[in-house]
Amino acid sequence: MPGSHLRWTIRFWNRNRATTAVLLLVLSLGIGSATAVFSVVSGVLLRPLPFAAEDELVVLRERAAGGAEMRTSGITYRDWTSASDVFAGLTAFTEGSVDHVGPQGPLRLEAANVEGSFFETLGVPVTRGRPLAPSDDVEGAPSVAVIGHDLWLGLFGADPGVIGRAVRFGNRPVEIVGVAPPGFDYPGGVVVWQPLFAEPDAESWASIRGARFLSVVGRLRGDVAPPAAETRLAAIMRAEPELEGSVASVTPLRETLVAGVRTPLWILLGSVLVLLLIACVNVSTVLLSQTRGRMRELAIRRALGARDRRLAAQLLGEALAVVTVGGILGVTLAVWGIDVLIALSPRELPETARLTLDWRVLAFALAITLFTAIGATIAPLVQARGVRVSPALGHARPGVAGDRKDRRLWNGLVVSEVALTVLLLVGAGLLLRSFAGLVAVDTGLEARGVTTFHVSLPDYRYVTPESATAFQEALLERTAGLPAVQSAAVARNLPLAGSSMTAPVIVEEGEGSADRPSSTQFTTVTPDYFRTLGIRLVEGRLFRPTDDAQGEPVAVVSESFARAFFPGDSPLGRRARTMFGPPVMREIVGVVEDVRHSGPRAEAPPLFYAPQAQMGTPFFFLVVRADAPPAAIAEQVRAVVADLDPELPLANVAPLHELLSESLAEPRFYASVLSYFAIVALLLATVGLFGLLVQRTVARRREIGIRMALGARASDAVGLVVRQGVGLVGAGTALGLLVSLAASRLVTGLLYGVTPTDPVTYGGVAGVLVIAGAVASWAPARRAANVDPVTAIRD
Repeated sequence: MPGSHLRWTIRFWNRNRATTAVLLLVLSLGIGSATAVFSVVSGVLLRPLPFAAEDELVVLRERAAGGAEMRTSGITYRDWTSASDVFAGLTAFTEGSVDHVGPQGPLRLEAANVEGSFFETLGVPVTRGRPLAPSDDVEGAPSVAVIGHDLWLGLFGADPGVIGRAVRFGNRPVEIVGVAPPGFDYPGGVVVWQPLFAEPDAESWASIRGARFLSVVGRLRGDVAPPAAETRLAAIMRAEPELEGSVASVTPLRETLVAGVRTPLWILLGSVLVLLLIACVNVSTVLLSQTRGRMRELAIRRALGARDRRLAAQLLGEALAVVTVGGILGVTLAVWGIDVLIALSPRELPETARLTLDWRVLAFALAITLFTAIGATIAPLVQARGVRVSPALGHARPGVAGDRKDRRLWNGLVVSEVALTVLLLVGAGLLLRSFAGLVAVDTGLEARGVTTFHVSLPDYRYVTPESATAFQEALLERTAGLPAVQSAAVARNLPLAGSSMTAPVIVEEGEGSADRPSSTQFTTVTPDYFRTLGIRLVEGRLFRPTDDAQGEPVAVVSESFARAFFPGDSPLGRRARTMFGPPVMREIVGVVEDVRHSGPRAEAPPLFYAPQAQMGTPFFFLVVRADAPPAAIAEQVRAVVADLDPELPLANVAPLHELLSESLAEPRFYASVLSYFAIVALLLATVGLFGLLVQRTVARRREIGIRMALGARASDAVGLVVRQGVGLVGAGTALGLLVSLAASRLVTGLLYGVTPTDPVTYGGVAGVLVIAGAVASWAPARRAANVDPVTAIRD
């Protein structure tokens, strides 16, 4: 922009400070929101994964005849490794945890047991030391580990001498041989990687075809596609009778990481771009108003020889200047917005810790800034191009009247703005209705007042089931005696905690029925479990202290279990068992209400409860109901555990209501963000309609004055303005509802208990727009009612 143009632009916007402030606010909201959301899309969907040649990496799973995908067994994995013509490398791993006792006290660290080729196959170099090697992954090899970069910084103070140091992980000293690069925590938050097949009993479990607990990642050869790899693995699996009906699925690694969030994130990005388009229309209407008021100035410039190109450059330069400042403010606002999105983001959204304003995000911000500047200037340029010297110089009050062409341009902008706003409001309304339905779902739990703890007793110190049971009994007795504790219980698996166990089930007089499920969710609990979680008894009885190792084998089942296996009949006195634990049939002594184990979105599964004392396990959850803050209870329970076993860490300490809230985090996140966009869009549309009606009222001031001089009442003038507003809002709403009906199918997967064509949502949105139109029309209508006929005619 030449220096004279720049000086003129600065003076122009300085003379119109109020307008400039409004434009900067609108632009910063639009550009800032779009930039913040794109940072999420970029960080999760577009940013390269921390692996070499990530497009070659795939995840391998077994797929049963019914279509369910599973992990695989060690023996099947070794069969797959023969497909070297398809895969340049394969590696397997399992996820778990290790205990570390150090100066900070006992800690539980997320860990993975990985094959020696893990780092090589993924193409991940270590920053210090060396990666794990195949020679580390054989029975009898020295115990070694690679640690994560954040763990090295935090637990070991970034000590470069950590390489070669022996650290106690679990029951033995382990030599640290390497430090992983920053940002690498695959799979899912792991900070310690140890060899997989170096354990003494590795060969025994690796040879069981049905022991499917290995995750497998492979690197395809450059000219091989996933379908070809699936065909090759299917040929291998057909040779094994035990795998009859099963095939292998080969899925790109990135797809497995983002499959659940890709569509929602693209919907959010599309929504925020709609918001940006609304902001662009709003800016355009302001600039159009400015241009209309400058018709005499533009006519004089044309009379003095200025061509259309020079006038266009002037208007575009003025718009670009204010939009650039708005873009800078928007990027600054996006920094704060990213922090808000990270705070709101659910755990299902990966890589949120890596959200930054990198070059992709800044390039996106620059692109949308230029788009906004050009898009907002189109309408003013169309209007300015039509300026004629004689009519413009002849007007005593230039810019007041406006012809039919100008009115169509203004109307089109406002109608499109309302339609786009309806689109966002419908999307937000559907998600909010869905979220409200989820909140209202009865999970079968009384979560308030319950604090949960995960305990994992190390098998090298709790060798027998009796020793684990003795610890649990001591822990329960000491915890139940704490001040403010109402009850305490132990369970193998806990609702809402991501812990579940599905096992085949055998039911007397029901086995083999085609219309009954073949498996059930299973857990073991202590007698006070149901009272602690508020799970109500339907019939029969609950567990008693006498249901111990010497007692008769008994079970309690959920209503879903009773309906599935004993339709129309009471299950009390019937016998059943799962394939987990001792192979004994258990008498069903009680039925309890259903529990939505995985959260409100998932239906309550059939549940089979067994007494903890009859099937002791070293891995369990402690649940405590108390009349005290969760932090205070957690501190007291930690003290009890430290007194019983100073080296035992507590993990996943959380109030149960927070776990319930986390289960709703994903729908709450998308509903909250889209609702914010919709509210901002509604405000912008209301302001845009208000500005148009003010301009129209000013333009028709003489006409209104003449009407009133000829006998029209003030109410007639009010009606004139309101009809304009209602007509534009009605046209925009109708168009927006039609577009929303066509686009609503995109959010079908995000809805619960609400159809994409929900009439309550569509009717509510129409009502909101009517109210917004009335609000926008109120001040201009009052202005029209106060027109003085004599003054208007004289002017």
